[in-house]
Amino acid sequence: MSAGRPPLVPRGRVEDLDTLRGVGAVIIVWTHIRHDEVFWSWMLMEMFFVMSAALLTTVIWGRLGSLAGVLGFYRRRAERIWPPYFLALAGIVVLSLLLSRIGLWSTDHLALLWRYLSFSQYSELMFTDQPAYPYWYFAVHLWSLAVEEQFYLLLPAGLIVVSRLSPRQRLLFGLALLLLATLLRNRGTDYYALTAHLDAFVYGVAIAVALATLPGLQRDRLRQIAAWAMRLGGVLVAVYIGGGYLEYLQGADPFVYRPWAGSGAALFWAGAVAWLTLHAGDPSLFWLRSRLTGYLGRISYSLYLTHYPLIAVLPRLADWAERRWSLAPIPVPLVYAVAVLLSLVSAHLLYVLVDRRLQALGARRASPPALPSAAGGGG
Repeated sequence: MSAGRPPLVPRGRVEDLDTLRGVGAVIIVWTHIRHDEVFWSWMLMEMFFVMSAALLTTVIWGRLGSLAGVLGFYRRRAERIWPPYFLALAGIVVLSLLLSRIGLWSTDHLALLWRYLSFSQYSELMFTDQPAYPYWYFAVHLWSLAVEEQFYLLLPAGLIVVSRLSPRQRLLFGLALLLLATLLRNRGTDYYALTAHLDAFVYGVAIAVALATLPGLQRDRLRQIAAWAMRLGGVLVAVYIGGGYLEYLQGADPFVYRPWAGSGAALFWAGAVAWLTLHAGDPSLFWLRSRLTGYLGRISYSLYLTHYPLIAVLPRLADWAERRWSLAPIPVPLVYAVAVLLSLVSAHLLYVLVDRRLQALGARRASPPALPSAAGGGG
């Protein structure tokens, strides 16, 4: 890159992506209340995976030359992700024990705790159509954290290979890997398996490598590619959503995972993340810089961890309280409103007391990343 030319990758957080994360987190929370109305929200997970892969690749790309750099990547990943995750998991364990004392839940699922502690839940679904055990209801949303951690075990080795290739070889290798990942998703892999989202991770890695290695003069070409990715992926996404709402109007449940729609969503979000990163700071995108949605984006990892157990448990507790004390029926909207409020409060506390301090610790050890962490699924 020539001296005096602006860097291709902007430094600091990309606020526009924080807004996307915030809006995505809110929609996912709403999904767990009324999934039939936003049945397409599962496609937002591809956005989080693309962002997460782009961020982590940006962080590690310049540190591949030494074992200490690779080990430092794993250390920072553990420091950033594990404490909030294990705190949330501990809360789910306590919740399960309390519910078992009043007869609302069985402690049998605690035998699965080691799977969640090792991020190996649902990993067998890469090889079979049926899980080897019944899922832990209050912890089912943690599948995405397992998928991310499994991918990041492989990431440094893959990037070391890529860094030793010529630009042309990188392009051919990336296209071959993307084709393989797309085929793995569309061969019928279960949604909770890593292989059902590998293409989204590959897109994220490709974005970061391209932004870090291509000359600044190729900005316009990258923008064009990103715009076409959004158009092509958007067509598949629109077909899925349009067909789903037609089914919804006919009384059917449209909440069905379609691998081809997932491929379209991964392509769309890859284009959107690349395009917004290339346009970071563009004054015309001021509407993407809301203080509220930006804050929701920053706490989205904490919100993702805390919201589902509360939304799943409070309706059960309300029913139990009505029977126990012969109460009048508690309005369902009120129950969910309390669940959302408690989710936001607990997410705020987890972010302020744990997550933000971990980010500050990481910032003191390394320069700020170019992309925001992709919460909802970690990051």
